[in-house]
Amino acid sequence: MKNILFSIFVLSSFIVKAQDEFQEYYHYPSGQYPYQGGEAAFYKDFHEIVSKNGLQPCENKDEVYNLKVIIPETGPIKYLKDETNKDAAEKYKCTYDLGLKVVSLMNKWKPIIINGEKKQSVAQFYIISDHLFEKYKEGYIPSGEMANYKHQPGGGINSFRKQVAERIDTRGYNWSKSFTMIVTFVVNTDGETEDYKVLQSSGLPEFDERVLRGIKSVKGKKHQWTPGKIDGVPVKTRFRLPLRFGAPE
Repeated sequence: MKNILFSIFVLSSFIVKAQDEFQEYYHYPSGQYPYQGGEAAFYKDFHEIVSKNGLQPCENKDEVYNLKVIIPETGPIKYLKDETNKDAAEKYKCTYDLGLKVVSLMNKWKPIIINGEKKQSVAQFYIISDHLFEKYKEGYIPSGEMANYKHQPGGGINSFRKQVAERIDTRGYNWSKSFTMIVTFVVNTDGETEDYKVLQSSGLPEFDERVLRGIKSVKGKKHQWTPGKIDGVPVKTRFRLPLRFGAPE
């Protein structure tokens, strides 16, 4: 009998676009922050910069842009566009332009430290311009809500996991020892899943495609997600889904 064991969790940071195009970046562990003073200090400095430079808020008050930056060991930061924010850069161009302008004027970036050495790393900040001008409040940090599958407790992950397990067709394939695949997908602002990617292959492209077909089939009105939100505004959320295929019993 073939066993399929599942675990699923949201990426604590994000997937870098085209991993063959970017080298692996480190993500900040608990206790380390990409900006001196932490998130609240970042948004406070953002507010002070727009005020001192006479910048204007965007007309669309619901614009949310997930600004992502590469923080090198030394030197200036670099903007990072990946599959979860590239469309928003065009849709919310005002917030996108504002974010790039402001972060270029910031100088308190801190690369991650691993074993006493500075390492190139990535960081992300949600920018809602309406909350960073006159409405800004001391200590402001955007509040987030997790994407939820079928309005169930705990995000509905157990229910989604069950649906996925029932749809992966393993007929015609046999294996002598357990192995793990890792797949990611995005829950978009309409609560639909999209942009499925295999991060860790089974080693057989045909089997990988079969697994993806199984995951993609868990969609439609009966399998609708409630999108994640930042300060009440829907945003895209990328999930990471490890799939462990157990050894035959």
